[in-house]
Amino acid sequence: MEHSAQSDPLNDAGLFILQADPRVVALVALGLGAILASTKWLRSGKTPSVADLASGLVALLSLYSALVIGAVSCLPSLPPSTN
Repeated sequence: MEHSAQSDPLNDAGLFILQADPRVVALVALGLGAILASTKWLRSGKTPSVADLASGLVALLSLYSALVIGAVSCLPSLPPSTN
């Protein structure tokens, strides 16, 4: 049984990741950084250093990049161009 490209969940997830607005990705990364900082503050009672926050945000953006690369390599066809 074959699935068409329109009903394939992997294709839908890949297209969703590839069409994300970079501003939304940045806001989500900053929001997750704030959650991580507040978690550390609540657990240890001290605020994280700038280096801790920077390394956490770089890790989150790297994870997003890995998802994009994975989506591109798994997509059966690239999304249509808007040119």
